[in-house]
Amino acid sequence: MSENQSAARSAKAISIATMVSRILGFARDMLMAKLFGATMFADAFLVAFRIPNLLRRLFGEGALNSSFVPVFIRASRESEEEAQRFTSNTFNILALTLLLITALGIVFADPLVRVMTFSFNAGTTDEKLNLAISLTRIMFPYVFFICLAALAMGFLNSKRHFLIPALSPVMLNLSMILFLFLGPLLAGKNGISLQSWTTGLAWSVIAGGLLQFALHLPPMFSRGFRFRALLDFTDRRVHQVMALMGPAAFGMAVSQINILVDTMLAWLLGDGAVSALYYSNRLMQLPLAVFGIAIATAFMPTFSTHAANGKKTELAESVNYALRTVMFITLPATAGLIVAGKPIIRFLFERGRFTATATEWTSEALICYSLGLFFFAGVNITVKAFYSLEKPGVPVKIGALCMLTNVILNLVLMVHMRQSGLALATSISGMLNLALLLLALRKQLGSVNPMKNIIATARITGATALMTWAVWAAQKFLETQTAHPALSSPGSLVLFSIITGILAYPCLARLMGCPELNEFMQILSRRARAAATIPSSDSEVSKGETGS
Repeated sequence: MSENQSAARSAKAISIATMVSRILGFARDMLMAKLFGATMFADAFLVAFRIPNLLRRLFGEGALNSSFVPVFIRASRESEEEAQRFTSNTFNILALTLLLITALGIVFADPLVRVMTFSFNAGTTDEKLNLAISLTRIMFPYVFFICLAALAMGFLNSKRHFLIPALSPVMLNLSMILFLFLGPLLAGKNGISLQSWTTGLAWSVIAGGLLQFALHLPPMFSRGFRFRALLDFTDRRVHQVMALMGPAAFGMAVSQINILVDTMLAWLLGDGAVSALYYSNRLMQLPLAVFGIAIATAFMPTFSTHAANGKKTELAESVNYALRTVMFITLPATAGLIVAGKPIIRFLFERGRFTATATEWTSEALICYSLGLFFFAGVNITVKAFYSLEKPGVPVKIGALCMLTNVILNLVLMVHMRQSGLALATSISGMLNLALLLLALRKQLGSVNPMKNIIATARITGATALMTWAVWAAQKFLETQTAHPALSSPGSLVLFSIITGILAYPCLARLMGCPELNEFMQILSRRARAAATIPSSDSEVSKGETGS
């Protein structure tokens, strides 16, 4: 089995696990939307959770994983003993660092939240601001547990074990769902205030983070990890991880930083804007996490192996392969979210305190976020390629430019488009980010069969356009069935839109001659044979491809 095949099969396991987690995540969001709606309580909780969650994405899952994996693989080639020593030392140093960060976060939560929400002289109510500060103090220890879990994820990914790390977010979702279900029972007849609800939900986040870390421990020990009470700040490999981690934290998380900036500016737009951005981003994140990030994560060891062996041509082939695969999935997902976004939001969230106005705001922001879906996924892939080459400075420089672009676009577009303008600015900066990264990567690796990528893009775009028309036509037909309210309900619109898209897209992709269809179906098939249709490199032509 080729390296590309192995990575693609690993992506399947990650995608399935991530799908389970995301389904539970949507169940959690549905309960939150019903309880809080798009109110000041929801805004305060989401802003408070955004701070530790950003640190998780910056220094946890993204930077630690991408920085640790290549260094661990090189250490393993020297000796297993050296790799184990390096892993324990990294864990211990990280734990001490996280304790310090957590303590500082709790102490300085007040100024941190004020800076994040521009609340020095802002017109937000004191109650809303004070609640956000209180929730931030409660949830900051989440950073400690989740970043340790991220390092455990890097160890397991280096051992080509992806399932448990991909399943670990289930623990957070289950913890929060359990509280949202048990809260009314514990409250009794008198009930509890919305402020108490948000406080309890914040504590459930801490419990979820602890469970996420604990879930990684059994597979780590079963794959040879042996903890040592070691603390060596002079370890050169730890220095290598730290040298990669700083730029990686910035370079990989440009889209996350842009979303944080969106949240900060949305706070100024009044109650509900932060919530609308959150729920729209959550919907966009579903295909991004299930397929885009899953593929990037699965290919990271492959990228690192090619880079460590000096095989730049093979690395370029793997990057192209990953980009084509993610395009095949994200383009129709983008179209589906744009066409069926409003019915999906009505079906999932419009109940309780989540009103029709909140649905309108969220659906408009979803359209704008969805436009950047492929670019966000592509950035994850190309940035990981740079870190496998140990050239993190390139994504940092490009990321800084894109962040500046995002801020400028935010200030321009939010004037007339409100939160939708903030989402659109993030998508545009994501497009610029990917374009510049690909140009820079081409200088490092050279161009490998660019015509194949051009033809693939044209075919996938054509199939997506026809699928979009089919989904739109199905929706319009159902909307005319006023005599049968069940057919024109949001649930029916969502169900028939998904069914139409799932049935139409593969047929249209085959009609267009997309080889990615055969490759993707082979990833999904449990009985896929090793050499059926997935090419081991871009120099090979799969059975389903013509005219390349």
